[in-house]
Amino acid sequence: MDPGFAPPFESEVRLIASPLVEAGWVPDLSRRLELVPSSHTTRGLFVRSFQAAVLALGEGDADVLERCRQVWAQHDTYVDSFQYPSRLQLEVLSVALEPLAARHGGPAQVLRMLGRRCVRDFLASHVGRALLVAAGSDARRLMNHAPEAYRIAVNAGVHSLRWLGTNRCVWSMHRDFMPMPFQEGVILGLFEEARILGVTVYGRQLDTLEGEYDISWR
Repeated sequence: MDPGFAPPFESEVRLIASPLVEAGWVPDLSRRLELVPSSHTTRGLFVRSFQAAVLALGEGDADVLERCRQVWAQHDTYVDSFQYPSRLQLEVLSVALEPLAARHGGPAQVLRMLGRRCVRDFLASHVGRALLVAAGSDARRLMNHAPEAYRIAVNAGVHSLRWLGTNRCVWSMHRDFMPMPFQEGVILGLFEEARILGVTVYGRQLDTLEGEYDISWR
């Protein structure tokens, strides 16, 4: 397994599974593909990270990897600082999620693994390192900066943060085209890279493109 999927230390992060029905990912992805506009784009850094993660999880399955490459062939190359249609990732998931889920513990688990890998690569970039330096080990500061940093990677969607206490907040994502477990993985990876322990993340899907994440820590 690619080392990018492993936590950088013995994590104490605890994820409460979102109410994603394991058998319901097909209509969920289909609906997202119907709704995503061509104007919704994702930075190339995330696209390339997503590619690497899918290739690692699908290693040995020539058929699924070839179908993924056919999707990626829509563009000759992917440059970290350029923007590309967000639907590319959804199209890859539509052909790859089922076989990957059979090998890696189900669709929700695969999506979380992909989200964790993508955020770890982002945090290794110049912008990501600046976020970690600014936050230090202060979880509240990390969360205050996280929605803004996310918008650097994805050019659409509305993000807001609501504080419920000193160590608890709700991150709301509107017009968000990635499946909820993927975003749970992003949040999980964010806290792991910042070395913040004792974290609980609970995602609630309010509608196809609307979700909120209840996040708390010790």
